[in-house]
Amino acid sequence: AAAFKNAKTHTAYTHQWHQARFSELKDFAMASVDNAKQAVTAAAQGWRYFRVMTNQESAEKKPAKTTICPSVTVGLACSDCGACSGIESGRKSQIVIPVHGSGAAAFSAAA
Repeated sequence: AAAFKNAKTHTAYTHQWHQARFSELKDFAMASVDNAKQAVTAAAQGWRYFRVMTNQESAEKKPAKTTICPSVTVGLACSDCGACSGIESGRKSQIVIPVHGSGAAAFSAAA
């Protein structure tokens, strides 16, 4: 946590968000979630989350209170963006990104 104090911006993610001993990370890190059910749970525990949406989800209406990752919408680099910086940033929306990359065709959200 102290490492982030002097940084101009940062991004951080944890898959350990569901463990109580890591709850203090929510100030600085996003809960990295694998599906919509985990997203709901993380948000209920006070985390902002980052999640990859399936092709089907991407074709539907964007979930409420989410922002599509600015790397997709405006080509902003993570190092310039800082949207994935936990709750201390004061940002409220969750960050989602459509499935992408070479494995996109085989992607399905974890159950």
